[in-house]
Order: sequence, then C-alpha cells, then structure tokens
Amino acid sequence: MDILQANDYMMAQTHIRLFHRLFYKISLFYATNISKRTRRIIDGVLVFQTCCCLVLLLYVHWAFLNSPGTCLDNYFETWPKDGILQVQINTSDSQFLSFAFDDEGDDGYSTEEQYVMEYSLHYSFLRMDDNLRKNLSIKIENVTLSRTDKCFGNFFSRFLLENLFGYDDMLMSSFKKLATNISNKGYLKNCITGEHYRFIDTWCNKLNYILSFFIMIVLTAVVAMLMRLCHHQLFKFFCKLLFALQNHVLYPVWMPFPIASLLTMFLGLWGLETIMTDLLDDPMVSFHLIAYVWMADNYYTICCHNQLSKKYFPRFFYLCNYLFYAFHLQHKQFSGLALVTTFISTQVCVTIVT
Repeated sequence: MDILQANDYMMAQTHIRLFHRLFYKISLFYATNISKRTRRIIDGVLVFQTCCCLVLLLYVHWAFLNSPGTCLDNYFETWPKDGILQVQINTSDSQFLSFAFDDEGDDGYSTEEQYVMEYSLHYSFLRMDDNLRKNLSIKIENVTLSRTDKCFGNFFSRFLLENLFGYDDMLMSSFKKLATNISNKGYLKNCITGEHYRFIDTWCNKLNYILSFFIMIVLTAVVAMLMRLCHHQLFKFFCKLLFALQNHVLYPVWMPFPIASLLTMFLGLWGLETIMTDLLDDPMVSFHLIAYVWMADNYYTICCHNQLSKKYFPRFFYLCNYLFYAFHLQHKQFSGLALVTTFISTQVCVTIVT
C-alpha cells in the first residue's frame, strides 16, 4: 500500500512539473518571439471584444429583458383555453407558409420555417400529432408573426434577432407574459427542436441572487475537483500506456491499468453534466460552463506563480462566474451571450495578472 501511495505521489509530482515546464517554455517563446507591439495589439483586441460583449449584453437587457414580450397581447382573451395556441414567425419574403408531409403522414415544416411554438394548458395536447387532434376536435388557433413586427423592437433589435440570437427567446418571453394571468401556467413546445417547457412560478428576485451564489460555489467546487481527478487519471493512463509500448508489453499491461477509475471518471462527468443541465435548463450552457471552470482551474494551478495572479485572479473569476449565474437564473434567456462575455472578461484578467 505504501508503494502504491508513493507511486501516485511521484506521478502527481511528475504531472505538476511537466505542465509547469510547458508553461515556462510557452511563456518564454511568447516573450522572445512576439514583439511588444503585437502583444499590445492582442491585448487591445481582447479588451475591445470584452467591451463589445458588455455593451451588447447591456443593450439586450435594456431592449429585450426589461420589457416583456408583447407579440401576443392581442390574443390574451381570444385564444382557446381548451385548445392550442400555435405561433410561427414568417422569416421568408412570402406571406404564406408552406407545409410538407412525409410518407407516414406526420406534419413537417419547410426549411423556411425556423420558429414555430405551441402553447397549451394541457400537456397531452402538445404530444399529439395532427391527425389525433383533428379526430378529437381540439381547437387550434394559428398566429403568424412577421419579422418586421413592432413587438420585435427597432431595426437594430430586429437585426440582432435575425442574425445573432434568433426569435426563440422573444417568443418564449411573449408566452411567459401570456401565462402570468393564468393559474395553471401551461406548457410550451418548440416544434422545430422538439423541446418541451413548463411555466412555473419563480421565487422572489432577491432570493434568486442568494440562491445563485450558493449554486455557483457548489457547482464550481464539484466541477474543479472532478476535472482535476479526471485530468490526473488520464495522465496516469497515458503514462502507463507509453511505458508499456516502450517496453514492448501488450496484454499483461492492461491488468494494472486504472480501468475502474476511468469508468468512474466518465460516469461522474456524465452525472455532473446531467445535474447541471437540470439546474440550468440548458445542456449547451452546462457543457461550456464545465469547460470554462476547467480551464480557469488549470490556469490557476499551473500558471499563477506571482503574488498578483494568486491574489486577484480567483476573486475576478468568482465575480464573473457569480454574475453569470445570477443573470442566467434570473432571466433564463440570452445565457450564451452572458457566458461568452464572462469567458472573454476572464481572458482580459489573465492578460493583466500574468
């Protein structure tokens, strides 16, 4: 047992020394081969990207998030409460939307239709196909919105929605406003992606900020510990594999390999992503957030050697991370832009403190 612990300790020290050596080599190459003017240009580009993302995030918060969607205000009293409200956005130049039917008789949407959502107070209605809805005489009110509608804001707002963000968040905001006056908040279906949503009552806004802090602390600590374990296990695996190939050992070398540890690692990562997806309601945000925490933890472990970086980088990282969690849990919209802004801001901090 002492021999195994000694081997693990030596492997960990080798791991640390290897990456420290790589850090010094890359830093020396960057300092000697990249001119000072070029380094300033790179830093200026990062600062400019951060400013652009911050300005864009502030504009999105002012234009889209402060005011609820008004696209469905004319249908508050007329839409069928015992049926389905279907809303689609005409992104083509024509005023009529075409439908396509496959061989099995299921309805499909043409490539020009990119945004179609259905809302109902009964979840079973959203699961039915069109033939079953017709047989049961379920009422369906179709609403077609134009991309030039005033509810999408001014020209610049419509440009951002059409070319950068898409109309999904604006449609969800309009449905959310529709559901606020109903005791049973209802259910929403994205007909293009097949995703289903349920509107629920949220907590008080101030409690969301406190909850965001605790969720950020717990998830960041769990992600950092699990990714360190995974990184170390993969390093051990490849070291043993290279040692086996160097000594021309094939079959017996697989016996002492940490197969159980690798399987536990992958299952842990899968479970962690599932838990974060349930908490954040967005699988892509969860995946990129894990990658962001992993890169920040590696930077702090390997690259932070001076007093300035050790003192201020963790503070700035936790500040940016908390602001993202607070924004996401408060709005649940435009989280991709908030995460990109957080990541680029952390890059600027890295260039300053390194």
